[in-house]
Amino acid sequence: MAMVCRLAEQVRSLHGQGRLHRAIGIDAAINAASVSPCLADPPEVCRFGGRYAEPDRCPPELIDAEELAVPSDRAAAAAVLRSAGLDFDPRRIDVFQLAALLIRVLSGASVSSYLSSPKSRAAIPPALRSAVDRALGHCSATRMQSVDELLGELSRHLAPIEGETPATGHQPTTARSATPPSEALPFLQLDRYRLLRRIGRGGMGDVYLGHDDSLARNVAVKVLPAELSRDESFVRRFRTEASAAAQVTHPNVVRVYLIGEEAGRHFFVMEWIDGESLAERLGRLGRFPPGETLDILEQCLAGLAAAHGRGLIHRDVKPANILLDRESGRAVVADFGLAHRMSDHTRLTATGTIMGTVDYIAPEQATGAKVDARADIYALGVIAYQMLSGRLPHEADSPTGVLYQHIHLDPVALEEAAPDVPAPLCRIVARMMAKQPQNRYQNCAEVIQDLRAFRGALAFGGDSVPVVLGGRGEPASESPTVPARAVSDRKYRPGGPAILAGGLIAAVACAAVLVAWRQQASVPVRPPVPEAADKEALPADAHLIDPRAGEWVSLLEHYRPEEAVVWGEWSAESDGLRVKTGQGARMMLPVTAADGDYSLEVSFTRNAGEGSVVLILPAGSEVCELTLHGWDGIDGIEVIDGKRANENATTRTSVFENLKRYLVQVNVHVQAGEAAIDVLLNGEPYMQWQGKASLLACYFHWNLPDPTRPGLGAWSTDATFHSMRFRRGPAIASSPVAELR
Repeated sequence: MAMVCRLAEQVRSLHGQGRLHRAIGIDAAINAASVSPCLADPPEVCRFGGRYAEPDRCPPELIDAEELAVPSDRAAAAAVLRSAGLDFDPRRIDVFQLAALLIRVLSGASVSSYLSSPKSRAAIPPALRSAVDRALGHCSATRMQSVDELLGELSRHLAPIEGETPATGHQPTTARSATPPSEALPFLQLDRYRLLRRIGRGGMGDVYLGHDDSLARNVAVKVLPAELSRDESFVRRFRTEASAAAQVTHPNVVRVYLIGEEAGRHFFVMEWIDGESLAERLGRLGRFPPGETLDILEQCLAGLAAAHGRGLIHRDVKPANILLDRESGRAVVADFGLAHRMSDHTRLTATGTIMGTVDYIAPEQATGAKVDARADIYALGVIAYQMLSGRLPHEADSPTGVLYQHIHLDPVALEEAAPDVPAPLCRIVARMMAKQPQNRYQNCAEVIQDLRAFRGALAFGGDSVPVVLGGRGEPASESPTVPARAVSDRKYRPGGPAILAGGLIAAVACAAVLVAWRQQASVPVRPPVPEAADKEALPADAHLIDPRAGEWVSLLEHYRPEEAVVWGEWSAESDGLRVKTGQGARMMLPVTAADGDYSLEVSFTRNAGEGSVVLILPAGSEVCELTLHGWDGIDGIEVIDGKRANENATTRTSVFENLKRYLVQVNVHVQAGEAAIDVLLNGEPYMQWQGKASLLACYFHWNLPDPTRPGLGAWSTDATFHSMRFRRGPAIASSPVAELR
């Protein structure tokens, strides 16, 4: 702190001589421990704006300017600025750079990190923070104009600040020496939650493992530090984070249970994810196979789509904010500390403030411009690039350099960084990372649609492509395969449009590349069926049965894993078809059902787990699913008019228990664009829905390569399907569905 004051005095003397420095940086603090640190001689010319618009050395007045060569002579510099249409005192450059140096000395952070990270901002003592903000000058109304003004503020705060250790543990020296965090708990009890131990430290507070005794479950409790609880802006942002997350109900967004205040300390209680962050897994594995990347990416897209649907933009999507459940593999988007509403024109930060983490920040976000959902898509594109290649697309010696690259430079193409990644997937990632928002995917649904088409093409595009990619980066064992010939000669309608400009053919062609990837990862690949045997064993439609109308037909004996399994570990056992999986396991039944009325009857037992059993149901040209014991223990039909089972009119509290056998019958009727679905449980009416068929949709986890076929699925559940029966034609006369005729 005193060292920065001494350097500021040298800058003031330079200004008195009619000169500017314009190159004040961390190099000036190399000898911070010396009694008399001094600035190097100022260069004759320094360039700003254009490709030299670096946020750590370029004040906001110049950040969007065309490239300028600013001389050291103050009068000449003022003339250069005026010729460019810029009317401000060039001494502001030195004021800004001194503030940037002060931030670096006190917190070890760059200007960009200070502006975007509450944790970095908290490293500046609260008494000094206002002066630093004014010196940076992002708010023109309070902008500090002279070094004299800055010295006055520093001198006033110097005595109480020297020797003080900021809240985050940074010592006020050039070195970033953090003190060991205290393990003392701020409270033993908050509301009905017992605090057990600290598990992490985020930008907006410490996170503790807690326990809800009334519901016998663990929770995560985020507590705003005492010193920040007195800062109104931090309290507002802390409560904004909690409120933003609480507004989104989705399995891929962390749930918030309670927002409260205790003895002046603000806190909120949220879902506990027992696992690790994607950042931790990336650090352990380095890179991921395409299948696992797709799985995590689609889940994050689904969670963000739910947030965007509520008008919320995350603005800080990064691997550290994606949590992976150890048991189920569920990916959850967390930490909405920088979220804001798309329609909200009030700001908790000054105009032009950069919010976000530099490695994953969208170009428009890096310039402080207004952002929308496409900034989150860009960040996920960067994460996908990192997962697939094992490296970040933009790397530099400083955060400022990374920001510059995000704005101006294209990364090394993913095809070059990771030649074994299929080309269509590389194109999807490249479009997510387009510099201009209008050239990106416009919403998460568009990305999911292309990823579905890509996944479907891979599943049916090679001689022998394993269905199971292996959970959490581990090789799969005895993975069932789906030969392309199983569907190559029969009518097939993919679950989405062709992939980008390359089309489905390009995706099919890349399957051989994916097989090579999987072989490198020691995933067993079943040898292809010899050509002669294949033609004899798999003629067109040989294994799709066509029951006569009104007759029940058993499907279990027609099960062939190479044709049926889409995802997961399925095995035929003595008491039926068993699935043991992490999430999203699904298989297709050997009938088509999209061209008329039908009934599907399934008997099953959930052996273990707390997840759901799913029946995937074609309904005319649409597909939906019946979810049993889904999110929050809810049964229901989804997706209806964009709403999941826990949000629409079919919602029911689940009655399903482990180790009990159940019989579920679903009757589906579609006529003249209207659909009716009738569900019976153990022979008794259980739920109904009727409305326009166009309102129905299938949640992406349950998409099947052939959407005309019904299917079965399981999520985080070990289940056995004892019997599966299908009947074509109208439902029984007593069924409410029949009354629609």
